Amino acid sequence: MPFMAAIYWLVPRSRPARLLRSPFMKFLYHSASFGVFLLLLIVTSVQVSSIAGRQRQRGPPPTEFEWLISIWVAGFIWSECKQLWEEGAKAYLRQWWNWLDFIMLSLYLTTITLRFLAYIQIESGRYGPRELDRKYWPLYDPTIVSEGLFAVANVFSFARIIFLCQACDFLFLFTCC
Repeated sequence: MPFMAAIYWLVPRSRPARLLRSPFMKFLYHSASFGVFLLLLIVTSVQVSSIAGRQRQRGPPPTEFEWLISIWVAGFIWSECKQLWEEGAKAYLRQWWNWLDFIMLSLYLTTITLRFLAYIQIESGRYGPRELDRKYWPLYDPTIVSEGLFAVANVFSFARIIFLCQACDFLFLFTCC
């Protein structure tokens, strides 16, 4: 996928770039990209829960996978902004999938912001110790709230698969005709 993106940027009027602009190819690349994003979510969720020391650490620095998720979220936000610009607000807001995307991306942005805030608070040294049993953490600790929001955002992300399944049914029927 990165190779195809480079072709699209470097020679946008070439035959391969024109092929990439076709609706079917856009659907395939967006679906593949979203599949990689879901895989990153799974790996991150498993990785965070399996590291015992991380459960006691307040305001932990982001892992490599969390950085990748942040990049994907930024790309999704850019894509939604482009779609909003091209369709106009009225048409954009009529599609409930866009509402789902808005909620999902808002939750991820809030998660990223809270994680950054928690990291800054702990690094400043004025918000208590870095290592502490979770039962002693403040009730609304930014790390705890961000983990909860991340879990909810993941549910919304996996709900987006329904859209892909509907599109696959349509494509299957289209190819059978």
